[in-house]
Formats: sequence, structure tokens, C-alpha cells
Amino acid sequence: MSAATPITIRLATSWIIAGSLYLTLTYFMMYFSIEENIIGLAKKEDDGAAIILLITVLAAIASLVAIVMILASVNIAPSSDAGHRIGIVLATYATS
Repeated sequence: MSAATPITIRLATSWIIAGSLYLTLTYFMMYFSIEENIIGLAKKEDDGAAIILLITVLAAIASLVAIVMILASVNIAPSSDAGHRIGIVLATYATS
């Protein structure tokens, strides 16, 4: 990305990469785990359920704010860049 790329696009791209990595690693962890490992992990993580819920809600709000900011700037972006921004929005939504 160039230095002229808006910060919202940079942050959304980082969000997409991090979310995709998280989803991929979670998939492989669950695919190669046996039932006993999953049950043990669930019991261990149960104590922090409220914190995990808070982090999830804050991440969802941050994602929605980024989507709104990008969509608000689509009208002022060059027409060649508008499709790219909409694609970023769709990818951000999908990984969220």
C-alpha cells in the first residue's frame, strides 16, 4: 500500500488479515482436536467468558465503525477506487 492510502483502508486490511489468520488457526485447531481436548479447553476458558464476550462486542463495534467510515468515503473516492473500497468493506464484514 502506498502512503496515500487512507488509514481506514489500512486498518480494515489489517483487520481482514488478522481475522482470516484467526479463523484459519481456529479451524485447524478444531479439526485436529479430539473431543476430550475440546471439552478441557472449554472448561478452562469458561471462567473468562465475560471478558471474551466484552472483547467480542468491542471488536464488532470497531469493525462496524470502520465499515461505516469506509462507506462514507466511497462518494468522494475516484471511481476506480470505489470498487476496491466496497470489496474491502465486504471482506471486513465477512471476517467479522
